[in-house]
Amino acid sequence: MTAAQRRARNRRVEPPPATRLAFRLPGPRWPPWLTLAQNGFPRFSEGLPVIDPELAPPPSSDAYRSVIRDAYLIAGRQVPLTLDGRSTMHLRDIGAIPPAERRAGDIDRDLIELAHRTGQPQRTWAHVPRGVRTGILAELRAIDARTAHAETQAFREQIAQAITPNRSAPQ
Repeated sequence: MTAAQRRARNRRVEPPPATRLAFRLPGPRWPPWLTLAQNGFPRFSEGLPVIDPELAPPPSSDAYRSVIRDAYLIAGRQVPLTLDGRSTMHLRDIGAIPPAERRAGDIDRDLIELAHRTGQPQRTWAHVPRGVRTGILAELRAIDARTAHAETQAFREQIAQAITPNRSAPQ
C-alpha cells in the first residue's frame, strides 16, 4: 500500500480514534453523492466511480477531485491524470481550472506577531495605526535580540571558565 493510499484510507475508511472531543470528529466519511457498495467502499462501474450528478459538486472543484481521487486510491486503481496533484497544479497554472481557495491574503502578520510578543489579543492592537505597531514591534524585536546576544555571551563565558584550568589551584 502506498503512502497516498494509506492517507486516503485514514481519511475515508478507518474509524476515528476514540476521544472525548466527539464534536471534533469528521462528519460522514464519504459524501452522499458518491454511491457506495455493500462493503462501504465506493462502487465502480465501467472503471469509473458511480456518482449522483444531481448532488455532486462541479468536477472542477477541489471537493469533487479529492473525493474521487480517494475513491480510486482506496480501490487500488490507477488515479487518472486529471486528478493527480501535479496535473492539478499545472491546470491551475495555465488557468484551465480556478485557483485553490486560500485564506484571506490580507493577513497582517505583524499584528499576529505583536499580539504574540505582548501576550495581548489581536483585537487590542487592531485599532492602533500600522506605523505605530511597526515601531513597537521593531523595538520588541531589538530588545529580544539584545537579550539573546547577552545570554549567548554569558553562556560563552561560562563555557570558557569551565574549560580553562584554574591556575591558582595547587597541582
